[in-house]
Amino acid sequence: GHYRFVASTHTGAASCHRYTATRATCASLTDHLVIRKASHDELHDVAALQLEVFSPPPATPQLLPVFASLFEANQRTARREMQKRLTADLQKRVERGSTFFVAVTLGTDMDAHFVGGQYEEPNELLVVGAVDLSTQEMELPTHSLCDGMYLSHMAVSPGFRQRGLGRRLLLAAEAEACQNEAEGIYLHVEPNNEPAIRLYESTGFTSKPNSAVYATFTRALDLVSRNPVVMYKPL
Repeated sequence: GHYRFVASTHTGAASCHRYTATRATCASLTDHLVIRKASHDELHDVAALQLEVFSPPPATPQLLPVFASLFEANQRTARREMQKRLTADLQKRVERGSTFFVAVTLGTDMDAHFVGGQYEEPNELLVVGAVDLSTQEMELPTHSLCDGMYLSHMAVSPGFRQRGLGRRLLLAAEAEACQNEAEGIYLHVEPNNEPAIRLYESTGFTSKPNSAVYATFTRALDLVSRNPVVMYKPL
């Protein structure tokens, strides 16, 4: 679906966008994290992060080396095309009122190497977390809620989790919502995503009842199949 609204619990190898890193390296980079609004050029990196978190690549099946290489090359091509399309979607969301906040860190401790067939230099800013704050979901004519903003697409690179990064992204989004004089922030979260629910509850979000109003809101965002919980924080 179009909306991604959970802090993923995918537990793959620790990684940062465009680099593969050890957990120790990611830990050392956490000290240099900055939370800020994403620039237009960084939407490409946000797309890569969302793919990494919400749609990680499949493992290479057991094949003869020549076929394994072909499989991996096809996967790289497909992922680049997915990233291109997703970047275009994110650009459209910004045009319609979304604000993306990113967590960036300087990859000074990471060696330059080939990634996706391209040579990557060290000392580049890495996008390791992102979240989307928007008004467009609240402006849909197919539901009756209109008293806040909507938070979605929370993504944190696996090696940077459990370090308070999600909380910092939430606080940045909350400050932006307050500046926009929003009455509160809504979000959806899957009921089995306990880490995300604990994070949201610890920052002041509460679950809303499964009433007709919130069911209509969920249906308007085409999320019914996920059976999500609606959460809200007044500001």
